[in-house]
Amino acid sequence: SVVVSLGRLRSINILVAGEVSAPGSYSVSALTSILGAIHAAGGISSKGSYRDIRLSRQGKVIATLDLYSLLLDGVLTEDQGLQNGDVVFVPLSGPRASVIGEVNRPLSFELSENATFRQLLAMAGGLKVSALYERALLQRRMLDKVLPSLETLDLTNQKTLERRVYDGD
Repeated sequence: SVVVSLGRLRSINILVAGEVSAPGSYSVSALTSILGAIHAAGGISSKGSYRDIRLSRQGKVIATLDLYSLLLDGVLTEDQGLQNGDVVFVPLSGPRASVIGEVNRPLSFELSENATFRQLLAMAGGLKVSALYERALLQRRMLDKVLPSLETLDLTNQKTLERRVYDGD
């Protein structure tokens, strides 16, 4: 025979810093994770990174969290529990590219390193049936030019889909 009783959960003190709505020190449940800490701080600001959220313990980064797997696929595998004194830091967003038009999720997306058009279109939920696959338009800003360049892309071509996407595309 076993008798179990639960007392109050202890609280821990953490710091949430960087690009969140309300950065600061928080007293949270000992069961809180990185995602819970971000929620307590009011969420990520419009300037914040969803791909490089860092958990520091005793001055060392011990984990990073990429929320795109949760937001795009509903999978959350990298979230970690917090300990007293931990710091959750949300840096500024990294390079971004926007997808507008005949896609299922027209948004601006933070790019992973060496992102391709195939990956960008996957983040955008793919093309709608009404899209003109052979006549997509790429607008790219060049540092040496005043106006952006325009290029027609054939999204049925595998080489086009494997091309790299750049910040601001």
